Amino acid sequence: MTPGELRRRIMGDEPKGETPEWVVLDGEIRALMEKLKDDVAAAARRFATFDDVRAATSFRERQVPRLRARVAEINRAIQHLNLIVPVMRLQRRMLDADEEVRAVERLYFRTRGAQETS
Repeated sequence: MTPGELRRRIMGDEPKGETPEWVVLDGEIRALMEKLKDDVAAAARRFATFDDVRAATSFRERQVPRLRARVAEINRAIQHLNLIVPVMRLQRRMLDADEEVRAVERLYFRTRGAQETS
């Protein structure tokens, strides 16, 4: 398949001036993923400010389910995207909720270590 044929296959069915649904959805997923990354970093920074272990643990127990729910929301959008993209190589990989939540702990320990050495 030539690039021109691929372009016509991807964009050919759409009326001029309209963006295909999968392109819009991909942009929304990118924005959701960026927001999630920012929220994880903000949660880690906030988590590092607690001096009381109980307060820090309580904060983490509130944040982790929220972050997992956001990952599930993003994964539902990725599943939909993967069904409608015209070419398989444009599909996105699903997010691993455990890995995303683990990032909060890694960032926490990194920031705590930097604070203790200061």
